[in-house]
Amino acid sequence: MLATARSPRTRSDRELVRWQASEGEVARVAARIERGTDTVDVDVILRRSYAAPPAEDEPERPLVKLVRVNGLPRRLSFLLGQVNVVMFRPEDIDLVTGAPALRRRYLDVLLSQVDPDYARALTRYGRVLVQRNHLLRRIAEGLAGEGELEYWDGELAHHGVALLTARLDAVAQLAPRAADLHARIAGEENLAVEYAGTVEPGVDERSFGRALAGSRRRELALGATMIGPHRDDLRFLLDGRDLGVYGSRGQQRSAALVLRLAEAGLMQTRRGEPPVLLLDDVLSELDARRRQVLLNIAHAWEQTLLTTSDLDLVAPSVRRAANLYSVARGSVTCGC
Repeated sequence: MLATARSPRTRSDRELVRWQASEGEVARVAARIERGTDTVDVDVILRRSYAAPPAEDEPERPLVKLVRVNGLPRRLSFLLGQVNVVMFRPEDIDLVTGAPALRRRYLDVLLSQVDPDYARALTRYGRVLVQRNHLLRRIAEGLAGEGELEYWDGELAHHGVALLTARLDAVAQLAPRAADLHARIAGEENLAVEYAGTVEPGVDERSFGRALAGSRRRELALGATMIGPHRDDLRFLLDGRDLGVYGSRGQQRSAALVLRLAEAGLMQTRRGEPPVLLLDDVLSELDARRRQVLLNIAHAWEQTLLTTSDLDLVAPSVRRAANLYSVARGSVTCGC
């Protein structure tokens, strides 16, 4: 929430609010970030909106989300980069096995945190894409002419090339990190991470435009833009085989884990500081050797929060060096 103003658990902010909350400010997440001698205070607040009455099928007024940085109200986009976080959770196996949209969103969230220009280009690309798709349908219905596509093709190419360049650069940095970490954690099998694009790598705006022109007949028939970053994918290959199709659950989980750890290294390089590493229930499906390797990696990281329902899975040497918090019946106690 502090890193992106969104929960990884749900897209509905209402599900983050306790049942008894009624009026005014109903939820708040706050932190103080220390960077050397500097500090940054960040607040993400959910509050009832009084601008409009509740909907007929909703018993409560809608929520509005507010962001404050050092006490000053800011736009949600300003939050990106203030708190650097990398999180692994069991559901991350879907990054390997799930739909391409999940992997595109993964890249978008990562790059938006480390590059404000990427976040802006992504927003503009999305707006252009909606307009171009609408125009394709109008042309197919005989309500507009193909010449009207020229402007939108140029805009899509301009912002699309910016996204592609950033994504390809990120994958080029993630891939060797992931391969090295996978070798340490999983052993001899070779992991490769590749960007599967619908436009040739290294493309410029002119060649992007030619690719759009070449797919125009198909796009008019379908009423949708069929090439560009919104159609691309990431591929995970284990010894040359598609891990999403042929990998075991353990292999897929290991790949998702090392991707997150590689992401942390990339974020440290880009931001100049290590992100907070969140590892949610990561130990339960690893064997003893892999657990120990992962714990050694996490222990060397500057700040790691690791959750487990079985404390015996954590090596005694790591427990002695850590602050231990117990969560039971909705309360948190510290055994620091």
